[in-house]
Amino acid sequence: MVLVAVAGAASAGAAELLRYRFETGDWLTYDRRVTEAGAGGRGAGAGSAVERIDLWCLESRLGEYQLLLSHTADDPGGAVSRGVLLRVDARGLPTGANEMARSASDLEFLFDVLPILQSPLDDRSAWRTAAVPGRFALDCRIIEPASERAGGQPPPPGQPSAAAGRVRIEFRSAASGPAAAGRTTRSGTIEFDTARGQIEGAVCTLSGSDGALRESQVTLRRRMRHDAGWCALRIEEAESFLRAARRQEALLDEVVSGTTRVEDAIAENTRLWAALRRDLAARGQSPFDAFATTRARRMRDAAAALQRLRSFAEAQRGRPASGWSLQDADGKTHDSTTARRGWTLECFWSMHQPASAQMPESLVRTRSELLAAASARTGLRPPTLTLIGLNIDPELELATRAMRAAPAGMLHVHADSLAALAPPPELPCTRLIDADGIVRAVYFGWRPSLAEPLGPMILGQR
Repeated sequence: MVLVAVAGAASAGAAELLRYRFETGDWLTYDRRVTEAGAGGRGAGAGSAVERIDLWCLESRLGEYQLLLSHTADDPGGAVSRGVLLRVDARGLPTGANEMARSASDLEFLFDVLPILQSPLDDRSAWRTAAVPGRFALDCRIIEPASERAGGQPPPPGQPSAAAGRVRIEFRSAASGPAAAGRTTRSGTIEFDTARGQIEGAVCTLSGSDGALRESQVTLRRRMRHDAGWCALRIEEAESFLRAARRQEALLDEVVSGTTRVEDAIAENTRLWAALRRDLAARGQSPFDAFATTRARRMRDAAAALQRLRSFAEAQRGRPASGWSLQDADGKTHDSTTARRGWTLECFWSMHQPASAQMPESLVRTRSELLAAASARTGLRPPTLTLIGLNIDPELELATRAMRAAPAGMLHVHADSLAALAPPPELPCTRLIDADGIVRAVYFGWRPSLAEPLGPMILGQR
Protein backbone atom coordinates (compact mmCIF):
# COMPACT_ATOMS: atom_id res chain seq x y z
CA MET A 1 0.00 0.00 0.00
CA VAL A 2 2.83 2.38 0.80
CA LEU A 3 4.54 1.67 -2.52
CA VAL A 4 1.35 2.32 -4.44
CA ALA A 5 0.89 5.64 -2.69
CA VAL A 6 4.46 6.71 -3.47
CA ALA A 7 4.18 5.68 -7.11
CA GLY A 8 0.93 7.57 -7.46
CA ALA A 9 2.41 10.72 -6.01
CA ALA A 10 5.42 10.47 -8.31
CA SER A 11 3.33 9.93 -11.45
CA ALA A 12 1.25 12.98 -10.66
CA GLY A 13 4.32 15.16 -11.19
CA ALA A 14 5.82 13.14 -14.03
CA ALA A 15 4.81 15.75 -16.61
CA GLU A 16 7.22 18.18 -15.00
CA LEU A 17 10.19 15.92 -15.60
CA LEU A 18 12.55 16.17 -18.54
CA ARG A 19 12.06 13.32 -20.99
CA TYR A 20 13.44 12.24 -24.38
CA ARG A 21 11.00 12.07 -27.28
CA PHE A 22 12.66 10.36 -30.22
CA GLU A 23 10.76 9.02 -33.23
CA THR A 24 11.73 6.13 -35.48
CA GLY A 25 14.06 7.47 -38.15
CA ASP A 26 15.36 10.49 -36.23
CA TRP A 27 18.97 11.29 -37.17
CA LEU A 28 20.80 13.96 -35.18
CA THR A 29 24.33 15.06 -36.10
CA TYR A 30 26.49 16.95 -33.62
CA ASP A 31 29.85 18.66 -34.13
CA ARG A 32 32.40 18.06 -31.35
CA ARG A 33 35.51 20.15 -30.83
CA VAL A 34 38.13 19.39 -28.16
CA THR A 35 40.58 21.93 -26.77
CA GLU A 36 43.61 20.86 -24.73
CA ALA A 37 45.09 22.85 -21.85
CA GLY A 38 48.14 22.33 -19.63
CA ALA A 39 48.24 21.58 -15.92
CA GLY A 40 46.11 24.02 -13.98
CA GLY A 41 44.65 25.29 -17.26
CA ARG A 42 47.92 26.94 -18.34
CA GLY A 43 48.98 27.05 -21.94
CA ALA A 44 45.70 26.30 -23.65
CA GLY A 45 46.30 24.63 -26.96
CA ALA A 46 44.57 25.04 -30.28
CA GLY A 47 41.25 23.35 -30.87
CA SER A 48 41.29 19.97 -32.54
CA ALA A 49 39.70 19.22 -35.90
CA VAL A 50 35.94 18.96 -35.72
CA GLU A 51 34.78 15.47 -34.81
CA ARG A 52 31.26 14.16 -35.38
CA ILE A 53 28.69 12.44 -33.18
CA ASP A 54 25.64 10.87 -34.83
CA LEU A 55 22.54 9.62 -33.07
CA TRP A 56 20.06 7.43 -34.95
CA CYS A 57 16.77 6.27 -33.49
CA LEU A 58 16.21 2.90 -35.14
CA GLU A 59 13.02 2.14 -33.28
CA SER A 60 10.65 4.00 -30.97
CA ARG A 61 8.08 1.91 -29.16
CA LEU A 62 6.09 2.60 -25.99
CA GLY A 63 8.59 5.08 -24.57
CA GLU A 64 11.60 2.86 -25.29
CA TYR A 65 14.16 3.62 -27.99
CA GLN A 66 16.74 1.55 -29.84
CA LEU A 67 19.56 3.99 -30.54
CA LEU A 68 22.84 3.90 -32.40
CA LEU A 69 25.44 6.43 -31.22
CA SER A 70 28.63 6.89 -33.21
CA HIS A 71 31.78 8.99 -33.03
CA THR A 72 33.84 9.76 -36.14
CA ALA A 73 37.25 11.45 -36.14
CA ASP A 74 40.30 11.56 -38.39
CA ASP A 75 43.72 10.19 -37.51
CA PRO A 76 46.86 9.67 -39.65
CA GLY A 77 45.48 6.38 -40.96
CA GLY A 78 42.12 7.80 -42.02
CA ALA A 79 38.68 8.15 -40.51
CA VAL A 80 38.00 6.23 -37.31
CA SER A 81 34.38 5.47 -36.52
CA ARG A 82 33.18 3.69 -33.38
CA GLY A 83 29.89 3.53 -31.57
CA VAL A 84 27.46 1.92 -29.19
CA LEU A 85 24.09 0.30 -29.81
CA LEU A 86 21.69 0.36 -26.90
CA ARG A 87 18.10 0.50 -25.76
CA VAL A 88 17.05 3.26 -23.40
CA ASP A 89 13.86 4.51 -21.83
CA ALA A 90 12.58 8.09 -21.94
CA ARG A 91 15.07 9.05 -19.21
CA GLY A 92 18.02 7.76 -21.22
CA LEU A 93 18.44 4.86 -18.78
CA PRO A 94 19.56 1.64 -20.53
CA THR A 95 16.92 -1.10 -20.52
CA GLY A 96 19.28 -3.82 -21.74
CA ALA A 97 22.95 -4.71 -21.99
CA ASN A 98 25.20 -2.58 -24.21
CA GLU A 99 27.05 -5.30 -26.09
CA MET A 100 29.43 -2.81 -27.69
CA ALA A 101 30.47 -1.37 -24.31
CA ARG A 102 33.72 -3.32 -23.96
CA SER A 103 35.27 -1.91 -27.13
CA ALA A 104 33.95 1.61 -26.48
CA SER A 105 34.89 2.07 -22.84
CA ASP A 106 36.66 5.34 -23.69
CA LEU A 107 33.64 6.83 -25.47
CA GLU A 108 31.80 8.05 -22.40
CA PHE A 109 31.65 11.53 -23.93
CA LEU A 110 29.07 10.18 -26.40
CA PHE A 111 26.57 10.40 -23.58
CA ASP A 112 26.93 14.17 -23.45
CA VAL A 113 24.15 13.99 -26.04
CA LEU A 114 22.22 11.36 -24.05
CA PRO A 115 22.61 12.01 -20.29
CA ILE A 116 20.37 10.19 -17.83
CA LEU A 117 17.50 12.43 -16.75
CA GLN A 118 15.50 12.58 -13.52
CA SER A 119 13.70 9.70 -11.87
CA PRO A 120 10.09 10.35 -10.76
CA LEU A 121 11.37 10.11 -7.18
CA ASP A 122 14.15 12.66 -7.70
CA ASP A 123 13.98 16.28 -6.73
CA ARG A 124 12.68 18.16 -9.77
CA SER A 125 15.76 20.36 -10.00
CA ALA A 126 18.63 18.10 -8.93
CA TRP A 127 19.51 14.42 -9.26
CA ARG A 128 22.33 11.91 -9.37
CA THR A 129 22.37 9.75 -12.46
CA ALA A 130 21.62 6.08 -11.94
CA ALA A 131 24.54 3.64 -11.84
CA VAL A 132 25.18 2.27 -15.34
CA PRO A 133 28.01 -0.13 -16.27
CA GLY A 134 30.80 1.72 -18.04
CA ARG A 135 29.66 5.22 -17.12
CA PHE A 136 30.51 7.43 -14.16
CA ALA A 137 27.76 8.79 -11.93
CA LEU A 138 27.02 12.50 -12.36
CA ASP A 139 25.42 15.04 -10.05
CA CYS A 140 23.02 17.12 -12.16
CA ARG A 141 20.86 20.15 -11.53
CA ILE A 142 18.75 22.42 -13.67
CA ILE A 143 19.96 26.02 -13.89
CA GLU A 144 18.41 28.96 -15.70
CA PRO A 145 19.38 32.65 -15.62
CA ALA A 146 16.74 34.79 -13.93
CA SER A 147 16.85 37.17 -16.89
CA GLU A 148 15.19 34.51 -19.02
CA ARG A 149 12.03 34.74 -16.90
CA ALA A 150 9.41 37.41 -17.17
CA GLY A 151 9.96 40.13 -14.57
CA GLY A 152 13.44 38.77 -13.84
CA GLN A 153 12.05 36.21 -11.38
CA PRO A 154 13.80 32.83 -11.15
CA PRO A 155 11.74 29.84 -12.31
CA PRO A 156 10.28 27.34 -9.84
CA PRO A 157 12.75 24.49 -9.18
CA GLY A 158 13.05 22.24 -12.19
CA GLN A 159 10.57 24.17 -14.34
CA PRO A 160 11.74 25.01 -17.88
CA SER A 161 11.31 28.43 -19.43
CA ALA A 162 8.23 28.24 -21.62
CA ALA A 163 9.48 31.08 -23.77
CA ALA A 164 12.88 29.62 -24.44
CA GLY A 165 11.63 26.03 -24.82
CA ARG A 166 14.80 24.71 -23.26
CA VAL A 167 16.61 24.30 -19.96
CA ARG A 168 20.25 24.20 -19.05
CA ILE A 169 21.52 21.23 -17.04
CA GLU A 170 24.70 21.62 -15.02
CA PHE A 171 26.59 18.40 -14.26
CA ARG A 172 29.75 17.25 -12.52
CA SER A 173 31.24 13.94 -11.48
CA ALA A 174 29.58 12.60 -8.36
CA ALA A 175 31.40 13.38 -5.12
CA SER A 176 31.46 9.70 -4.14
CA GLY A 177 31.61 6.38 -5.94
CA PRO A 178 33.66 5.59 -9.06
CA ALA A 179 34.08 9.27 -10.00
CA ALA A 180 35.15 10.51 -6.59
CA ALA A 181 37.78 13.15 -5.99
CA GLY A 182 41.26 12.07 -6.99
CA ARG A 183 40.25 10.73 -10.38
CA THR A 184 39.53 12.34 -13.69
CA THR A 185 36.38 14.39 -13.26
CA ARG A 186 33.84 15.74 -15.72
CA SER A 187 31.82 18.92 -15.37
CA GLY A 188 29.88 21.20 -17.65
CA THR A 189 26.45 22.16 -18.95
CA ILE A 190 23.93 20.63 -21.33
CA GLU A 191 21.24 22.47 -23.29
CA PHE A 192 18.00 20.45 -23.41
CA ASP A 193 15.21 21.27 -25.89
CA THR A 194 12.05 20.62 -23.88
CA ALA A 195 9.76 20.85 -26.91
CA ARG A 196 11.62 18.22 -28.96
CA GLY A 197 12.92 16.19 -26.03
CA GLN A 198 16.50 16.25 -27.36
CA ILE A 199 19.92 17.65 -26.49
CA GLU A 200 20.86 20.84 -28.35
CA GLY A 201 24.46 21.12 -27.15
CA ALA A 202 26.92 20.52 -24.33
CA VAL A 203 30.15 21.90 -22.94
CA CYS A 204 32.28 19.56 -20.81
CA THR A 205 35.56 20.08 -18.97
CA LEU A 206 37.63 17.02 -18.08
CA SER A 207 40.03 17.61 -15.19
CA GLY A 208 42.80 15.07 -14.74
CA SER A 209 44.27 14.21 -11.36
CA ASP A 210 47.50 15.84 -12.62
CA GLY A 211 45.69 19.15 -13.17
CA ALA A 212 45.50 18.84 -16.97
CA LEU A 213 42.31 20.13 -18.55
CA ARG A 214 40.43 19.24 -21.74
CA GLU A 215 37.30 21.01 -22.86
CA SER A 216 34.88 19.57 -25.38
CA GLN A 217 32.04 21.45 -26.98
CA VAL A 218 29.19 19.61 -28.70
CA THR A 219 26.70 21.45 -30.92
CA LEU A 220 23.70 20.10 -32.79
CA ARG A 221 24.37 20.75 -36.49
CA ARG A 222 21.40 19.16 -38.21
CA ARG A 223 18.26 17.07 -37.82
CA MET A 224 17.27 14.62 -40.51
CA ARG A 225 14.91 11.68 -40.87
CA HIS A 226 15.23 8.22 -42.37
CA ASP A 227 12.20 6.15 -43.37
CA ALA A 228 11.08 3.03 -41.52
CA GLY A 229 12.57 0.75 -44.18
CA TRP A 230 16.05 2.19 -43.65
CA CYS A 231 15.72 1.67 -39.91
CA ALA A 232 14.55 -1.94 -40.33
CA LEU A 233 17.64 -2.72 -42.42
CA ARG A 234 19.93 -1.21 -39.78
CA ILE A 235 18.29 -3.27 -37.02
CA GLU A 236 18.94 -6.44 -39.05
CA GLU A 237 22.54 -5.34 -39.65
CA ALA A 238 23.01 -4.69 -35.95
CA GLU A 239 22.54 -8.39 -35.21
CA SER A 240 25.17 -9.33 -37.80
CA PHE A 241 27.54 -6.68 -36.45
CA LEU A 242 27.15 -7.89 -32.86
CA ARG A 243 27.86 -11.48 -33.88
CA ALA A 244 31.07 -10.35 -35.56
CA ALA A 245 31.99 -8.17 -32.55
CA ARG A 246 31.52 -11.11 -30.17
CA ARG A 247 33.83 -13.22 -32.33
CA GLN A 248 36.45 -10.47 -32.40
CA GLU A 249 36.39 -10.18 -28.62
CA ALA A 250 36.69 -13.97 -28.34
CA LEU A 251 39.73 -13.79 -30.62
CA LEU A 252 41.34 -11.22 -28.32
CA ASP A 253 40.81 -13.52 -25.33
CA GLU A 254 42.20 -16.47 -27.30
CA VAL A 255 45.35 -14.50 -28.08
CA VAL A 256 45.88 -13.66 -24.41
CA SER A 257 45.09 -17.23 -23.31
CA GLY A 258 47.63 -18.63 -25.77
CA THR A 259 45.19 -20.74 -27.80
CA THR A 260 45.48 -18.59 -30.95
CA ARG A 261 48.55 -16.94 -32.47
CA VAL A 262 48.48 -13.18 -32.94
CA GLU A 263 48.92 -13.39 -36.71
CA ASP A 264 46.17 -16.01 -37.03
CA ALA A 265 43.79 -13.90 -34.95
CA ILE A 266 44.46 -10.83 -37.09
CA ALA A 267 43.95 -12.79 -40.30
CA GLU A 268 40.63 -14.23 -39.10
CA ASN A 269 39.54 -10.83 -37.83
CA THR A 270 40.30 -9.25 -41.24
CA ARG A 271 38.23 -11.93 -43.02
CA LEU A 272 35.44 -11.51 -40.47
CA TRP A 273 34.93 -7.79 -41.07
CA ALA A 274 35.55 -8.02 -44.83
CA ALA A 275 32.69 -10.53 -45.09
CA LEU A 276 30.40 -8.26 -43.11
CA ARG A 277 31.31 -5.27 -45.29
CA ARG A 278 30.42 -7.23 -48.43
CA ASP A 279 27.01 -8.01 -46.99
CA LEU A 280 26.49 -4.40 -45.96
CA ALA A 281 27.46 -3.07 -49.41
CA ALA A 282 24.56 -4.95 -50.95
CA ARG A 283 22.08 -3.21 -48.63
CA GLY A 284 22.90 0.44 -49.19
CA GLN A 285 24.85 2.96 -47.15
CA SER A 286 25.15 1.81 -43.53
CA PRO A 287 26.90 3.29 -40.47
CA PHE A 288 28.01 -0.23 -39.56
CA ASP A 289 30.33 -0.26 -42.59
CA ALA A 290 32.53 2.43 -41.02
CA PHE A 291 32.52 0.55 -37.70
CA ALA A 292 33.65 -2.64 -39.45
CA THR A 293 36.46 -0.82 -41.28
CA THR A 294 37.74 0.67 -38.02
CA ARG A 295 37.62 -2.63 -36.14
CA ALA A 296 39.59 -4.50 -38.79
CA ARG A 297 42.22 -1.78 -39.06
CA ARG A 298 42.69 -1.27 -35.32
CA MET A 299 43.40 -4.95 -34.66
CA ARG A 300 45.97 -5.01 -37.49
CA ASP A 301 47.64 -1.92 -36.05
CA ALA A 302 47.69 -3.47 -32.57
CA ALA A 303 49.72 -6.58 -33.45
CA ALA A 304 52.71 -5.58 -31.30
CA ALA A 305 50.47 -4.62 -28.37
CA LEU A 306 48.63 -7.95 -28.59
CA GLN A 307 51.93 -9.81 -28.46
CA ARG A 308 52.87 -7.92 -25.28
CA LEU A 309 49.55 -8.88 -23.68
CA ARG A 310 50.09 -12.50 -24.64
CA SER A 311 53.65 -12.57 -23.29
CA PHE A 312 52.62 -11.02 -19.98
CA ALA A 313 49.80 -13.55 -19.55
CA GLU A 314 52.05 -16.49 -20.49
CA ALA A 315 54.59 -15.44 -17.86
CA GLN A 316 51.91 -15.76 -15.16
CA ARG A 317 49.44 -18.40 -16.25
CA GLY A 318 49.96 -21.79 -14.61
CA ARG A 319 52.45 -20.38 -12.10
CA PRO A 320 52.07 -19.36 -8.44
CA ALA A 321 50.68 -15.83 -8.14
CA SER A 322 53.20 -13.35 -6.78
CA GLY A 323 52.78 -12.79 -3.06
CA TRP A 324 52.42 -9.38 -1.48
CA SER A 325 52.07 -7.51 1.79
CA LEU A 326 50.29 -4.21 1.13
CA GLN A 327 48.30 -1.53 2.95
CA ASP A 328 44.68 -0.53 2.48
CA ALA A 329 43.30 3.02 2.60
CA ASP A 330 43.40 3.03 6.42
CA GLY A 331 47.02 1.95 6.61
CA LYS A 332 46.22 -1.62 7.68
CA THR A 333 48.60 -4.20 6.25
CA HIS A 334 47.17 -7.22 4.42
CA ASP A 335 49.04 -10.32 3.31
CA SER A 336 48.16 -12.21 0.15
CA THR A 337 48.34 -15.59 1.88
CA THR A 338 45.43 -14.68 4.15
CA ALA A 339 43.56 -12.26 1.86
CA ARG A 340 43.12 -14.83 -0.91
CA ARG A 341 40.33 -17.29 -0.06
CA GLY A 342 38.95 -19.85 -2.49
CA TRP A 343 38.96 -18.49 -6.01
CA THR A 344 40.38 -14.96 -6.15
CA LEU A 345 40.11 -12.19 -8.72
CA GLU A 346 42.90 -9.62 -8.40
CA CYS A 347 42.59 -6.50 -10.51
CA PHE A 348 45.31 -3.93 -11.23
CA TRP A 349 43.63 -0.57 -11.72
CA SER A 350 44.42 3.14 -11.74
CA MET A 351 42.44 6.27 -10.95
CA HIS A 352 44.10 7.93 -13.94
CA GLN A 353 42.20 5.76 -16.43
CA PRO A 354 38.40 6.05 -16.27
CA ALA A 355 37.75 2.64 -17.82
CA SER A 356 40.25 1.04 -15.46
CA ALA A 357 38.72 2.76 -12.43
CA GLN A 358 35.35 1.17 -13.23
CA MET A 359 36.63 -2.41 -13.29
CA PRO A 360 36.17 -3.01 -9.52
CA GLU A 361 32.45 -2.40 -9.99
CA SER A 362 32.47 -4.97 -12.80
CA LEU A 363 34.11 -7.53 -10.51
CA VAL A 364 31.40 -7.06 -7.89
CA ARG A 365 28.84 -7.64 -10.65
CA THR A 366 30.76 -10.69 -11.84
CA ARG A 367 30.62 -12.31 -8.41
CA SER A 368 26.89 -11.65 -8.09
CA GLU A 369 26.22 -13.21 -11.49
CA LEU A 370 28.34 -16.30 -10.75
CA LEU A 371 26.68 -16.85 -7.39
CA ALA A 372 23.25 -16.51 -9.00
CA ALA A 373 24.24 -19.02 -11.67
CA ALA A 374 25.49 -21.46 -9.01
CA SER A 375 22.25 -21.13 -7.02
CA ALA A 376 20.23 -21.96 -10.13
CA ARG A 377 22.07 -25.27 -10.63
CA THR A 378 20.84 -28.12 -8.48
CA GLY A 379 23.48 -29.65 -6.26
CA LEU A 380 26.11 -27.04 -7.05
CA ARG A 381 27.65 -25.48 -4.02
CA PRO A 382 28.16 -21.68 -4.36
CA PRO A 383 31.86 -20.97 -4.87
CA THR A 384 33.97 -18.79 -2.64
CA LEU A 385 35.14 -15.88 -4.79
CA THR A 386 37.38 -13.21 -3.23
CA LEU A 387 37.78 -9.83 -4.93
CA ILE A 388 40.93 -7.75 -4.46
CA GLY A 389 41.66 -4.39 -6.07
CA LEU A 390 45.34 -3.59 -6.59
CA ASN A 391 45.56 0.18 -7.04
CA ILE A 392 48.87 1.05 -8.71
CA ASP A 393 48.82 4.86 -8.56
CA PRO A 394 52.12 6.26 -7.27
CA GLU A 395 50.53 9.23 -5.43
CA LEU A 396 49.68 7.79 -2.02
CA GLU A 397 47.23 10.51 -0.99
CA LEU A 398 45.22 10.37 -4.22
CA ALA A 399 45.37 6.57 -4.29
CA THR A 400 44.00 6.47 -0.74
CA ARG A 401 41.08 8.69 -1.68
CA ALA A 402 40.37 6.57 -4.75
CA MET A 403 40.40 3.32 -2.76
CA ARG A 404 38.01 4.76 -0.18
CA ALA A 405 35.61 5.73 -2.95
CA ALA A 406 35.80 2.32 -4.69
CA PRO A 407 32.87 -0.13 -4.49
CA ALA A 408 32.32 -1.96 -1.23
CA GLY A 409 32.42 -5.73 -1.08
CA MET A 410 36.09 -6.15 -1.94
CA LEU A 411 39.50 -5.41 -0.50
CA HIS A 412 41.53 -2.56 -2.00
CA VAL A 413 45.26 -2.22 -1.36
CA HIS A 414 47.92 0.16 -2.65
CA ALA A 415 50.06 -1.92 -5.01
CA ASP A 416 52.30 0.47 -6.91
CA SER A 417 55.38 -1.36 -5.58
CA LEU A 418 54.00 -4.70 -6.80
CA ALA A 419 53.19 -3.34 -10.27
CA ALA A 420 56.68 -1.85 -10.54
CA LEU A 421 58.14 -5.39 -10.48
CA ALA A 422 56.04 -6.56 -13.44
CA PRO A 423 54.04 -3.66 -14.91
CA PRO A 424 50.82 -4.80 -16.64
CA PRO A 425 50.98 -3.76 -20.32
CA GLU A 426 47.36 -2.62 -20.24
CA LEU A 427 44.86 -1.61 -17.57
CA PRO A 428 42.73 -2.89 -16.12
CA CYS A 429 44.50 -6.24 -15.78
CA THR A 430 42.59 -8.96 -13.91
CA ARG A 431 43.96 -12.36 -12.97
CA LEU A 432 42.07 -15.42 -11.72
CA ILE A 433 43.87 -17.33 -8.94
CA ASP A 434 42.70 -20.73 -7.72
CA ALA A 435 42.58 -22.00 -4.15
CA ASP A 436 46.16 -23.30 -4.47
CA GLY A 437 47.48 -19.87 -5.41
CA ILE A 438 48.00 -20.68 -9.10
CA VAL A 439 47.14 -18.11 -11.77
CA ARG A 440 44.58 -19.72 -14.07
CA ALA A 441 43.66 -16.85 -16.40
CA VAL A 442 44.54 -13.24 -17.18
CA TYR A 443 42.16 -10.67 -18.71
CA PHE A 444 42.87 -7.18 -20.02
CA GLY A 445 40.54 -4.25 -20.56
CA TRP A 446 37.26 -3.15 -19.09
CA ARG A 447 34.11 -5.14 -19.66
CA PRO A 448 30.73 -5.09 -17.87
CA SER A 449 31.27 -8.56 -16.40
CA LEU A 450 33.67 -11.50 -16.51
CA ALA A 451 31.01 -14.05 -15.57
CA GLU A 452 30.82 -15.62 -19.04
CA PRO A 453 34.51 -16.57 -19.45
CA LEU A 454 34.93 -17.43 -15.74
CA GLY A 455 31.80 -19.57 -15.42
CA PRO A 456 33.20 -22.81 -16.92
CA MET A 457 36.33 -22.60 -14.75
CA ILE A 458 34.73 -21.64 -11.43
CA LEU A 459 31.34 -23.34 -11.64
CA GLY A 460 32.70 -26.38 -13.41
CA GLN A 461 34.64 -27.40 -10.27
CA ARG A 462 33.27 -28.14 -6.82
